[in-house]
Amino acid sequence: MKKTVVSVATLTAITGVAATAVSADEYTISSGDTLWGIANEVGTSVADLKADNELSSDIIFPGDVLTVNPEEAEKAPAPASNESTYIVKPGDTLWQIGAEFSIDYNEIMKWNSLSSDLIFVGQELSIDGSAAAEPAAEEAPAVEEVQEAAPAVEVEEEPAVEEVQEAAPAVEVEEEPAVEEVQEAAPAVEVEEEPAVEEVQEAAPAVEVEEEPAVEEVQEAAPAVEVEEEPAVEEVQEAAPAVEVEEPTEEELAAEEAEAEAQAVKEAEEAEAQAAAEAQAVKEAEEAEAQAAAEAQAAKEAEEAEAQAAAEAQAAKEAEEAEAQAAAEAQAAKEAEEAEAQAAAEAQAVKEAEEAEAQAAAEAQAAKEAEETQAAAEAQAAKEAEEAQAAAEAQAAKEAEEAQAAAEAQAAKEAEEAEAQRIAEVQAAEEEAAERAAEQAAAEEAEAQEQPAAATPVSSASNGKNYYQWGSCAWYVFEKRSSMGLSVGNGWGDATNWASNAQAAGYSVSNSPSVGAIMQAPAHTNGSYGQGHVAVVERVNGDGSILVSEMQFGGGLGDLNTRTISASQASSHNFIN
Repeated sequence: MKKTVVSVATLTAITGVAATAVSADEYTISSGDTLWGIANEVGTSVADLKADNELSSDIIFPGDVLTVNPEEAEKAPAPASNESTYIVKPGDTLWQIGAEFSIDYNEIMKWNSLSSDLIFVGQELSIDGSAAAEPAAEEAPAVEEVQEAAPAVEVEEEPAVEEVQEAAPAVEVEEEPAVEEVQEAAPAVEVEEEPAVEEVQEAAPAVEVEEEPAVEEVQEAAPAVEVEEEPAVEEVQEAAPAVEVEEPTEEELAAEEAEAEAQAVKEAEEAEAQAAAEAQAVKEAEEAEAQAAAEAQAAKEAEEAEAQAAAEAQAAKEAEEAEAQAAAEAQAAKEAEEAEAQAAAEAQAVKEAEEAEAQAAAEAQAAKEAEETQAAAEAQAAKEAEEAQAAAEAQAAKEAEEAQAAAEAQAAKEAEEAEAQRIAEVQAAEEEAAERAAEQAAAEEAEAQEQPAAATPVSSASNGKNYYQWGSCAWYVFEKRSSMGLSVGNGWGDATNWASNAQAAGYSVSNSPSVGAIMQAPAHTNGSYGQGHVAVVERVNGDGSILVSEMQFGGGLGDLNTRTISASQASSHNFIN
């Protein structure tokens, strides 16, 4: 290999200044975002972002919209992105870039020869493997070419590079094929380079230069000229042939070599320290972002827990309200049923009152008709009686002794036939009554012979006139008691009032039945209706049951029948003696 001596003063950095402002009015928060990451992405600070949106803490929520006012940022011009390359922006990560282009980030690292996932703003990445990534450098604004009279550096190059010597003492440096990363006095910027590319530093404010492999930009020690280049395009000028000068002495070479080596060691240490500081800063930034993400996740989970608790409280409240509503509806339904039952009871009472009134009117009408009929019958009977009496007296005077026996037999026969015709069912009662004691049978037989027909009511000599409606239970009891020679009132009203009226008249009222006693049931008891019911006790059996005769029980006016009432039923009646 040939050795070429070139002056450091002839090497310059290509300057390109590109100041761009990231501008955006709004930013919609996505899951996993942090204020730190958003501030980096839009080119502002967390403090400004919080101030612009009046945030009191670092907690943000997905879906919220933030107002962003990014600051101006300096960024070196870079090759325009196309479908095969991508320019790294603030906040980017290899994972996000891979997700955006549906590529595994490991492939991006492989295509761009990256040993770690550390990338830099402005860096150009190949995203399909067809183009090699060319990192773009961030440069200080408006840096001019600088030439120095520093000692020349002897560089070992590939063939096809002319050997150039400069007047300054040379220091021989053997270049490694690896990339050297050198930091200058200006704020350091780490630049990734292709293999076999040298970065050269000068005493002026540092400018890092990215070059293509085996290409150097060389300028003579002419007055400095500011060169403006198109983004990501390098212009290479070959230096004029170096002027050969006399070589320095061995002592000078040794001193310069020692000084250069010391400077190189110092710069290497500073570069290593800077790289460590940047790595620590990246690590701390990642930890801060992870912490912010964890805090955001914790805040989100706290909000979700609070929302869940609120939802459960609301559900419990709604359940209680639903239960109270159901209870209120049940109470309302119960009250409605009670009101309906009350209305039905009142309607039934009104109906019964109307029926009672109609019954009273009917009984009054029947009583009036019966009274009129009774009066007519009594008048007719009186007339007939007078006529018959006159005839009878004449006939009796004539045939008294001869016909007495025949008349009595005939009268008994006619009485029995009349009784059988008037009430067919009374016969059964009278047949049962025949089983009584002989004296009772004889007495009842005599009373039966004297009892008038039901169709022709007559006045009782002992109890007065029968004013009750013909064929009713009260009418029958009055006639029956009168025929038995037992007293009974003719103005006791409806059967339901007989017990109280009889007691007021001096009669004995109890729950003990006896033959001939009046059995009385108040209204709506023991099968009676609104007017009550009365009957005559025909027989008291040994087991306490009784046989009664009655009219209008389960039938119409004049409907005569008998029935047996059990001892338990009999005890719930009143008996008038």
